[in-house]
Amino acid sequence: AIRLPEEAVDWIEQYDRPEPFFLYFAHRNIHTPCIPNERFRGKSELGIWGDFILELDWSVGEVLNVLERKGKLDNTLVIFSSDNGGIPRTDDSAPADGMPPHRPNGPLRGHKTLAHEGGHRVPFLVRWPGKVKAGVTNSSLVALTDLMATFAELTGQSLTPTAGVDSFSFLPTLLDQPPTSPVRPSLVMDGNYGRFSLRRGPWKLIECRGGGGYFGKHPNEMDADTPPGQLYNVALDRDESENLYESHPEVVASLRSELETIRRAGHSRPIPPQ
Repeated sequence: AIRLPEEAVDWIEQYDRPEPFFLYFAHRNIHTPCIPNERFRGKSELGIWGDFILELDWSVGEVLNVLERKGKLDNTLVIFSSDNGGIPRTDDSAPADGMPPHRPNGPLRGHKTLAHEGGHRVPFLVRWPGKVKAGVTNSSLVALTDLMATFAELTGQSLTPTAGVDSFSFLPTLLDQPPTSPVRPSLVMDGNYGRFSLRRGPWKLIECRGGGGYFGKHPNEMDADTPPGQLYNVALDRDESENLYESHPEVVASLRSELETIRRAGHSRPIPPQ
């Protein structure tokens, strides 16, 4: 893993082997403390936090530029994503840590550490000329854990039965082709208090009140007069504003059963008998 753009650029510059390469660039500019380089200070309209993100944008461009200089840009799969949603800065204390009032997760409810969409739904941008159509949006359900199975299929590898037990290949989705292996049917997520949620199709079940994370009330401290869980149709209600838990008990029961099956199995991808 490489964390600094200079290291990523140097690594690509020096790579002269004929074999394909894999570079994992774990950028630090998505996280506090916000310390942008002097050349970016005051260049955004969102304070030091915006300057920091501006530096992130620049560094991604530098990686693409070196790929182009090396003649590798058009045959390299580039993926840009994040591991979780951001932490909101919407109160008067925000300027103290360099972040003015801002909603980093846009209209999504919740944030990092919560089971709501703002904690888990993140950008996932793909560039692969000649393979992935530019300007296309896809609503398929994928997770970062799926990268393992996807890269395995891309490179002609076979995962062992116990490798990547929560990983589903979405390579056919990228290539707009019929799937050659099981696609992801559902996705398990959680908050930091150990309360889980399950997404399947348009439906999302959260097995507690609240978001079940560190930033906010503990689920045991929530209003006992509200439903004991949450059910949302995120296709119609992306900001999770209408709890359908009590009006769709059959959906709740089905999702609870699937979540319990995954719990008992310890994995979500089918493992063939050995």
